[in-house]
Amino acid sequence: MDTDAAWKRKRETYVLYTVGLLDFLGVAMIIPLLPGHTKSMGASSTMIGLVGLFTLSFFIFFFLFSGWVMGMYRSQGKWSDVVGRRWSLLWCFAFSSVGYVMLGFSSTILILMLSRIPSGIFKHTMSLSKAYLTDITPADERPAVYGTLNSISGIGFIIGPVLGGHIAETDNGFMRVCLCSATMFFLDLVITWYFIQPIPEDKIKRSTSEKKFALEDLNLNPITFFRTFSHILTGQIDLFIIRFLLGFAALLYRSNFTLMLENEYGTSPKTNGYIISMGSAVAVLSGMFVGHIIRLYNNEAKLLIHAGVMQVLAIIFLTFSPNIWFIMILLAPLSLSNSIARVCCTDLSVRRGRVTEVGAVIGLSQTVMSVARMLTPFLGGVLQEFSYQAPGVVAAAFAMAGTTVMVIYPQDQIKYKKH
Repeated sequence: MDTDAAWKRKRETYVLYTVGLLDFLGVAMIIPLLPGHTKSMGASSTMIGLVGLFTLSFFIFFFLFSGWVMGMYRSQGKWSDVVGRRWSLLWCFAFSSVGYVMLGFSSTILILMLSRIPSGIFKHTMSLSKAYLTDITPADERPAVYGTLNSISGIGFIIGPVLGGHIAETDNGFMRVCLCSATMFFLDLVITWYFIQPIPEDKIKRSTSEKKFALEDLNLNPITFFRTFSHILTGQIDLFIIRFLLGFAALLYRSNFTLMLENEYGTSPKTNGYIISMGSAVAVLSGMFVGHIIRLYNNEAKLLIHAGVMQVLAIIFLTFSPNIWFIMILLAPLSLSNSIARVCCTDLSVRRGRVTEVGAVIGLSQTVMSVARMLTPFLGGVLQEFSYQAPGVVAAAFAMAGTTVMVIYPQDQIKYKKH
């Protein structure tokens, strides 16, 4: 019986790996094309930024509804437990698919913005997949399972931009790409329907810290949110600032990146797809080797400040790159420095906090980066009204500010808890 249960768990794990790959593939096909599609409707760089800011609705809805969707207990009346993880995934895949169909048929900026709302409310598919994996995976195996899920899903970001770029150059290319993305989510729905089974509540084993974190009623209640997390923010505000500044810098440089390529270097959607795919491939490889780099340094604080310097230099050289070949080469150190910063900041935050607050610390870190993702499209669009180099110059300034914080507050002089 144990053998049958282990085989069933392994099968569902591999199914969710496949679901994650299709999920990221569908998203990656669209992302590089959105600025150009918005511009084709007559939007200026600032207007494109405003559309990106409205896409903030994607993240606002994600923030407001994620607690509802991701809730873990019936006593809380949360959706994912009332109807189960499987049904939550099915509904999320269905409405995400609808959102991309709406996007494909968008003929005005208003319809384009409205098409993002279904994704904002229901695009919790990766989070729900991780929650399902958490429910079925023994605690000592979870880090490896999460890492594999991230790596396999990342392949979607390598293939997606190239595939989307090729399709976009055909007649009604953008609509076709959107329909392909919608198809990916529909395939996820079918796969989940046939291969993922509901998990009985009495079969789910959670640690005390997981139960405590899951029982916090945070959604739609800012007062409770800040009361719960205020001591974490106070204890490591410098790390959250560093993570925000470095992440903001990378996101700002990449905001409307395809528009910059088209206007400065005359690239086509297909070429843009190859460039973005190459950057994604470097990011995936970086994620795989960051652990080895950390062990080689044996000093995460030192590595983090070096990553900050690398990011500053990479953004400066990218901003004033003389040709597209330099762009392709310099994307590698930018991706590497961003991967290192993300891992080091997360690990240092976890080590500085209490062992029962690991989930809260990681969740806060994700929230910090969601705020950065909200702001960068609009700021990047406004800056591009001045010049296509302006976002890079400001991004380098943010990266320099993050590095300066590390100099003022040396992370290797702070005592960390042993978990």
